[in-house]
Amino acid sequence: MLIASLVIIIGFVALLSGAWEQNMVTIFTGIVLVIAGWISFYLSWRKAAKEGRINKDEQ
Repeated sequence: MLIASLVIIIGFVALLSGAWEQNMVTIFTGIVLVIAGWISFYLSWRKAAKEGRINKDEQ
């Protein structure tokens, strides 16, 4: 999940950089990175939940 979080952050920074420079290629690259990061994060979170590695605070 750490790598997915880093991809999301890098994608968001690329998106903002593209908006600042008014460069559509950089904006689209940022959007693709953010979407790919969220999908990767969701899939790894779901895998960890199925394996029972996520603390659900159930007592």
